[in-house]
Amino acid sequence: MARQHLVKKSRKEVTCGSCREQLPVASEYRWVQIKTSKYSSRRMNRCMQFKCRFRPSQLTSSKRGEVYAIQEGYDTWKQPLASRRLSLCAA
Repeated sequence: MARQHLVKKSRKEVTCGSCREQLPVASEYRWVQIKTSKYSSRRMNRCMQFKCRFRPSQLTSSKRGEVYAIQEGYDTWKQPLASRRLSLCAA
């Protein structure tokens, strides 16, 4: 997995890769550099909002990323179902 870097005070404007929001100078953000092939890599930036966090499937380029994505999909699918059951029982 790639290492997340935290920038406390940015020196230039950065765009969040998830919400596409422009982060002004002197703002806080996270970035990670993913190796895509032998000689190249890409850099991804994220703002500090919870909805824009890096997921484990986004931090790896191996087959394990597919397993992480399936697990994340199951976790997000399971959550609304549980809350739906509670609302039906209360009615």
